[in-house]
Amino acid sequence: MRCLFALLLVLVSTASLALDLSVLKFWETPGGGEKAQTVPEESADQPQDTNAAQTETISKNERHEDLTSTPPDELDALCSNGNSRACIELAERYGNALGVSTDFAKALELFTRACELGDGEGCNRAGNSYNNGRGADQDKSKALVLYMKGCELNDPVACRNAGSAYKNGDGITQDQFKASDLYIRALSISQKECQKDNARSCATLGILNISGQGTEQNFDLANTFTEKACKLNNGIGCIVLGALYEEGKGVEHNYENARSLYEKACDLKEGVGCRLAGSLYIGGSGVERNITLAMTNFEKACKLNDDEGCRLLGNLYAEGDTQDYTQAANYYEMACGLNNASACGKLGELYHSGRGVEQDFPKANIFLEKGCKNGDVDSCSSLAVVYSSGIGADEDDDKANEYISLTCQLDSNWCERIKDPVSGKPSKQILLSLFTKNMQSVLLAECEQGNGLFCAELARQNMLGGENQDYAKANIYSQKACSLKSSDGCKYAGFIFKFGLGVKKDNKKALSFFEKGCELSDGSSCGEQAFMVRDALGTKKDAKKSFNLFLKGCELNDPQSCFGAGLAYSRGVGVRKDNKKAVDLLAKSCESEIARACAMLAVHYENGWGGTPEQEYSKGILRQSL
Repeated sequence: MRCLFALLLVLVSTASLALDLSVLKFWETPGGGEKAQTVPEESADQPQDTNAAQTETISKNERHEDLTSTPPDELDALCSNGNSRACIELAERYGNALGVSTDFAKALELFTRACELGDGEGCNRAGNSYNNGRGADQDKSKALVLYMKGCELNDPVACRNAGSAYKNGDGITQDQFKASDLYIRALSISQKECQKDNARSCATLGILNISGQGTEQNFDLANTFTEKACKLNNGIGCIVLGALYEEGKGVEHNYENARSLYEKACDLKEGVGCRLAGSLYIGGSGVERNITLAMTNFEKACKLNDDEGCRLLGNLYAEGDTQDYTQAANYYEMACGLNNASACGKLGELYHSGRGVEQDFPKANIFLEKGCKNGDVDSCSSLAVVYSSGIGADEDDDKANEYISLTCQLDSNWCERIKDPVSGKPSKQILLSLFTKNMQSVLLAECEQGNGLFCAELARQNMLGGENQDYAKANIYSQKACSLKSSDGCKYAGFIFKFGLGVKKDNKKALSFFEKGCELSDGSSCGEQAFMVRDALGTKKDAKKSFNLFLKGCELNDPQSCFGAGLAYSRGVGVRKDNKKAVDLLAKSCESEIARACAMLAVHYENGWGGTPEQEYSKGILRQSL
């Protein structure tokens, strides 16, 4: 299990300080940080100490004290007149939906304006926008340029973020010596500014002491500096101090203090604080387990554009006691929009299964691709299955191999499970074998739990299963699916009784299932019901009712229903004869390659029924029908 601080600094990386320390395992490598006294002489390309000459860093919360009650239009005017703090205040409101609608592009524009006005924090925050892909496409090289500029303007967080970029090779070739210099510079600036009660610098100084960047790792000092930052109402300081209490590092282990500090950070509009408080309620750590309070805190975090808060709330709706896939999809979509890779993958899964949203394979794959691109192993493996199996997209060996390779890069254990024992290479066939086995167990479990979509899929597989075809099972699963309000289940049950598949043919039963399917907005079921009513199969003949059912089916995008409605208009059966309307409906059906609709349409064009005769066009339509 990842230690809390490794997790915490992933969380904080999207907050106002954007502290990207997720690669560090703090107390596992004590003494591993660079020592301040080892700083080399500065070369011409290193940031010079221009503290006296440059704009003094002001903490975010000091800024709030001055400008928190200033209306957005006044902040905009102040920013336009050269007040960099007004630019940052307004940008933060756009970035965290504080009194205005979320607009990351506008936030980036304002952070950039502050940077151009010589404010190092503005440069750092603009760099964060590029680093996280919020308000612009992700561009780590551009982020580094802005971090370096912020560091030159004596912003300690910008120096530390630039150091992390050099350490990790983000947007630049790895350079540990350069990283060390930048961490030491961040430490030096933070020390000077924290002495002046600059809360933001105190928080940064605490984090540097936790990570051992620019100094020896020292949890006692980290506690001192983050406590000072929190007392000065810096939300990040409260979050980090809370994590120290939660883990018992530099302070006595105390969950109650951790919760209180996270909630204070939440009140200071730091979404990460809201989320961490929620997580304590989920786990019942030091507090009584309370899902309602957890959800309340995750909701606050999500409203502050904390992507993990949105994702965790989505998880509770998808997997918790109050299951609501529609709500889960809403929160996953919010989180995915904030570039949360896991949420994109989970949203893709919902679109694949049709839970909480209308089933949509192309949209599902778009979300899975975004999740995979951002490093979510489950999204990559799902796409490997999609393109290997042809379920959700056309089979594509090149794409299947591409996503198998990407998944292997992210998860070596997954790769081992699908390796061919002879060749030693990942095997698409083994992947499909495992998928089929796992999918059957998933479908059965979900169907038993009352998920109609999965019962319907089991019915479909047993109807069309080739060697594994089992009409008796198809009948059981389709009727269960229909009782669970799955329109596909009703439709499949209707076909089973209409054609006598494993049962005695029964038009009345077939008709009743098609009727239920139509009531559940399945266009194909409406069309089947219409044909049976028109032809007096299982019921008395009713031309007008048949026409209305065809029309409803066509409106639900069933091409056979469009053909039936067009034919009714052409012949004046159940409705007043109208060749123009007939042509429109037959054309819609023909576009979906319904051959008899194309043939009838050709006859209408040739004879000018519904318009001027068009013999050549008619021949083309007729060829299409053949």
